[in-house]
Amino acid sequence: MTHRTMIWGFVVSFFCLLAINHTFSAEVSMKSKNDETSTTPIASIIPKPAKISFGDGFFAIKPDTIIMADEEVQKEAEYLADVLQPAMGLGFALKVQLRENMQESNNSIILKIDPLLNALGDEGYKMSVSGERVIISGAKPAGVFYGCQTLRQMLPIEIFGDKKAEGVDWKVPCAEIEDQPRFEWRGQLFDCCRHFFSVDTVKRAIDLLALHKMNRLHWHLTEDQGWRVEIKKYPKLTEVGAWRIENDGSRYGGFYTQKEMREIVEYASACHIMVVPEIEMPGHSIAALASYPHLGCTGGPYKVANSWGVFTDVYCAGNKDVFRFIEDVLTEVLDIFPSPYIHIGGDECPKDAWKKCSKCQARIQAENLKDEHELQSYFIKRIDKFLTGKGRRLIGWDEILEGGLSPNAVVQSWRGIKGGIESARQSHDVIMSPTTHCYLDYDYTSISVEKSYLFEPVPSELTEKESRHILGLEGNIWAERVSNQDRLDFQLYPRLTALSEVGWSPKAARDWNDFDVRLNTHLKRLELLGVKYGKDEMGPILQDAQLLGHWSANQMKMEGVELEWDATPFIKDAGKYHVIFFYKKGASALQIEWAALLENGKEIQRDTHQGWSGAVKRDIVFTFLLPERAAGAAYAIRAFGIPQGDEDSNGDVLIKFDE
Repeated sequence: MTHRTMIWGFVVSFFCLLAINHTFSAEVSMKSKNDETSTTPIASIIPKPAKISFGDGFFAIKPDTIIMADEEVQKEAEYLADVLQPAMGLGFALKVQLRENMQESNNSIILKIDPLLNALGDEGYKMSVSGERVIISGAKPAGVFYGCQTLRQMLPIEIFGDKKAEGVDWKVPCAEIEDQPRFEWRGQLFDCCRHFFSVDTVKRAIDLLALHKMNRLHWHLTEDQGWRVEIKKYPKLTEVGAWRIENDGSRYGGFYTQKEMREIVEYASACHIMVVPEIEMPGHSIAALASYPHLGCTGGPYKVANSWGVFTDVYCAGNKDVFRFIEDVLTEVLDIFPSPYIHIGGDECPKDAWKKCSKCQARIQAENLKDEHELQSYFIKRIDKFLTGKGRRLIGWDEILEGGLSPNAVVQSWRGIKGGIESARQSHDVIMSPTTHCYLDYDYTSISVEKSYLFEPVPSELTEKESRHILGLEGNIWAERVSNQDRLDFQLYPRLTALSEVGWSPKAARDWNDFDVRLNTHLKRLELLGVKYGKDEMGPILQDAQLLGHWSANQMKMEGVELEWDATPFIKDAGKYHVIFFYKKGASALQIEWAALLENGKEIQRDTHQGWSGAVKRDIVFTFLLPERAAGAAYAIRAFGIPQGDEDSNGDVLIKFDE
């Protein structure tokens, strides 16, 4: 999707052809004033508006319909015209007038600023749809923009197609809407480090966020596995740090130029989305160390990581050059990103290297710190002071609470909700994104759409005053196992759709059964937009699966173990076989590196991908296609797994025949 091309003039034409019947799970049949019956998915708006009432009849977009826009919302009018144009077949030609000259003409869509709506906030809006006109008004342009998103969803779903839709009657049901978001922070974290995504993919993510009235793109740009930000003062960050050598010897990576990042920031701004960059520190920094080894405690050599996990090599907290480097990097980042917030990570920082480093130990002594945990607090506070001096606010993961924070800092609670509760009680603003509901790289057996929808960002333990520190929520997509756009779609949607309603709609208005009905229509919109949304992967797979065997703690070895199970009784015909590794109990997950099908002791097929089977399960199905079942042959499944944490891992191995 793009929304930047416009055709200007005074009148816009839409050829409305024969009306067609639309079947939606949430459709409501209404009669227009000329008594023609039509069906429109009027109950299928996501996120659900705060207040909405429907009247009789429709507003019909006709060949001579015009858009009229206040000067302050001219860009929003351009956006609306641009997103409606492909399916309607002709572009809007806008008639833009100054506020004092604007008339509320018939047969028009009117976008306007109304200062009397200040009580709805910057993002609130009102919409009035009559048979004569549509009026969308807000105190600020953002509110008008979100009203345009609601208007899109009130039209037949064909409006989301990228080609002219034949035989569609473009009608909007008469309604009165007053709407505003519950939370100011409604975001998505996008990890472009573990796997790199193109500028176009990032823009597409922004378009989908806009559709769902979400307003933050938390852009994760530096990691152990890749540095994605062009920093002109330190060119090796992208010459070296942006690239890793994979296990097969191939070179993988990429980065965003400063010009490209500015382009994305501008694109997002037009959708009223703030781009918040994340520059990780002091951990998750091996890509930077590989580029400039003197920034680490040992001086290297280091190489950009080509596997996942937490690594002990981190920035040296006792080296003054590290702070000079970080401040230089952040200075360029601040020039690119106007966001008042800068995320610095602060999570998963092992202290092993600091304990052995003479510079770090000297820093502990010089600053009268108790230990390495206070050294991390010193590190974060120093960066916080720098950002505050530049007029920005630091955001960090909930580990930054350890050792105390400045009042200006914002905490992102990810290890459950405990960090959020503690932060709010200390008067810190909080973004809620616990792994239990908001980690959308987890599979659907761990976090279903319903589970995401039922998330409540404000913990019941907080007082009303403390609750005001909950800014909102984020759905996070970490990209270890997300390497392309289709998989990105699958993991994000429709769970991010569910979280969008959690972030926008009043708590009392949320109802899972009602949402589930509206979602059926919304999924058709996503299909027309080319979104390869996800569904419960495991439910159908587990049905009719048979128990092949087990793995248990007494078989585990920390370096990994090769296990084998007799599959002869289960392999009776040629066809497709799914083998599922299903964790049951124990302190550790099992990471499955590969699984193989053996015939008479000889490997005939191997499925190599990294599966994770623990309390969270990812990619735990391994598939084999047997073209012919050899008479009298013995078959077995062999797999290599690595326990994570310790050797206490236990689970079932299931097999299912799929013709």
